[in-house]
Amino acid sequence: MDIQQIKHNIEQNLIALYLTWKDYPSVSFFENEQLSSIQNSTHFWPNYLLNKNIDKHSFLSRLQEVNYAINNKRSKFWLLNSDLAFANESDLRQASFFPIKSWKGMYVNKTTFYKIEGIEDFEIEIVNSSNLKYWISIVNAEIYQKSILNLEIFRTKLDNPNFQFYIGKYKGEIVATSLSYFDGTSVGLYYVATKNTHRKKGFGTALVKKTFNDAIAKGNTHLVLHATKMAVPLYEKLGFTAYNQLIVFTQRGI
Repeated sequence: MDIQQIKHNIEQNLIALYLTWKDYPSVSFFENEQLSSIQNSTHFWPNYLLNKNIDKHSFLSRLQEVNYAINNKRSKFWLLNSDLAFANESDLRQASFFPIKSWKGMYVNKTTFYKIEGIEDFEIEIVNSSNLKYWISIVNAEIYQKSILNLEIFRTKLDNPNFQFYIGKYKGEIVATSLSYFDGTSVGLYYVATKNTHRKKGFGTALVKKTFNDAIAKGNTHLVLHATKMAVPLYEKLGFTAYNQLIVFTQRGI
C-alpha cells in the first residue's frame, strides 16, 4: 500500500465512522460532491463538516461553500487534513478559520498479535447495554471534560458487527475505555481513555493491545488511529507510523 493510499485510509476511517450516524433521528445530514455535513440537533456529538473530494485545485471554490454551511448552522467544525490546511493557510486565515485541535494520523500493517502483560486485578470486557453508560461517562470526563457524547446515539452501535466497545476494570471498577471501528478496509481505534486516578498503570496500553488483537484475529491487519501529540510515542512503540495530520477548524465569532 503506497503512502497516499495510507493517508486516504486514515482519514476515511474517521469520516466513515461519523457517517454511520447520518440516519439517526436527531442527526441532520447534508451531502454534495465535495462535502458532507453531519450535525446532532440536540447539540451533542457529532457536529462536523467532512471532506469528500476536495483537493488543492478545488479548495478556494469550496471555502466559500464551507463558510456558507457553517454560517447556516449545518455544522460548527471543519475536519481538514494537514496537506490542504498548510497549502491554503493564508486563505483560511483570511476567512477567519482557525485550528482548535489536531491529531496525528497513524498506521501499521500488523499481522501478529501484541503481547499483553498481565496486570493484577485488571480485566478487559466487551461493553453491553447495562454498562455502556459508564463507558460514556469516562470518555466524556477524560477526553471532552464535559457531556458531549449521548448515551442513546452510541447504544445503536452495540449490536453493529463493525463496532466493538471495550472497558477495562480494576478490582471491579470500570477505569478505562476503547472503541474499534471497521470500515471494510481498516480498523480504527477511538476513545481510548483512562480515569485520571488510574493512569500510568498500563491499563490503557493493555486495552489498546486487546482491541487490536481482536481485529487481527478476524484478519483485519490494516490498523489506523488518530493520536494526540502526547500519545504519539506510545503508538510508535506499538509499531505505528505517523503519515498525516487531521486538524479541526472553526470560524471566529461562530
